[in-house]
Amino acid sequence: MDGRLQAAMLSVYFHAHRKVGPKDLDDAYVWLRPEDMALLPPELHPIPIEQAAKIIYAAKDEPHGQTNRARAVAQLAAARLHHRPEYHSAFRLLGVEPERFNEIPPADQPGADDHRPQYENDALDILMPVPVVGCSRRKKDGNATLDEDTLVTSGEATVEVHRDSAQELRLALDPLRWSACHAGMHKTFVPRRLSQVFPVNGDHDCEKDPVQPSPGSVWSETLFEHFRIHWNLLTFSSFRNLFNIRCRTGPNTVIHVDYRLATALRSRILLDNQLGGLDRNDGIIKAAARSDGWYDVKVTKDIRFTSRGGGPMLSQALNRLARWVLGTQLDDEVYSTVCCAPQQAEVSSEAGLSSGRID
Repeated sequence: MDGRLQAAMLSVYFHAHRKVGPKDLDDAYVWLRPEDMALLPPELHPIPIEQAAKIIYAAKDEPHGQTNRARAVAQLAAARLHHRPEYHSAFRLLGVEPERFNEIPPADQPGADDHRPQYENDALDILMPVPVVGCSRRKKDGNATLDEDTLVTSGEATVEVHRDSAQELRLALDPLRWSACHAGMHKTFVPRRLSQVFPVNGDHDCEKDPVQPSPGSVWSETLFEHFRIHWNLLTFSSFRNLFNIRCRTGPNTVIHVDYRLATALRSRILLDNQLGGLDRNDGIIKAAARSDGWYDVKVTKDIRFTSRGGGPMLSQALNRLARWVLGTQLDDEVYSTVCCAPQQAEVSSEAGLSSGRID
């Protein structure tokens, strides 16, 4: 996913999960409130929703373009924004009439927020009634919480998926495939080690070890990642980290990945480019087989930003922003990743595309 499209999707997440009216205060899926926005520098604000809709629709004929468009519409519809006239133009710019989702009740109906994952699945079914070839999936839930005392954001996403084989799902979820299957993930590999040191080049990237584990196998190693997120059309942040990875299987377990931050090498936020950036980035990825041929996929993440040169207000803003980004993007990324096609992912990556999803 290129930077413009990533920024457009982030704008959709922002509008689908922010507090707009007084009734939204009780919505369990509202993760960004006016007091949080007041902490954010203008450079981190998302682009207008109409501009985002135009970018997403213009890319509909590119690889994965129709699914990106469907995901955007489904996010807005699940938030019941099709009932708000000020959002009707965004739906139409995405190529769909808002009235198509009138079966999803307005936000002020009692208990409406309890069913948001179901509303999102309903909207996806309306937009994409034909399953992805070789892969069917349904969102179950996604959520994020911020511990006000520790400033650790904890996110969790669950998806159920049916694939032709367990090995296809195992390959899609293997950390060695992150750079091919995740939007914004530029590089993931086992780095070269000299004694107890991992050398870095002039771009602050580690060097790739010539011997890599086989994706989909049982392995335990240090992993290098270079992740980039585009907040809007002008501003991006990047993070280079080392993780301790343990990847295993078991009875009825297709794959179980434990990942834990080992070293935050370098990060850039706005013009602040410095060593470190995070002191927490831990979680699990687990896919369990069911008796009906489907798999339950669960992903968790705990994350915390460290102090930066921009002062404590910037650090506080980033940790509050993490709840919004993690709560929305983790859920959507898991939904996409479970249908990643390993071979196509590698070809797409070599062609300069950051996503290898077959959707």
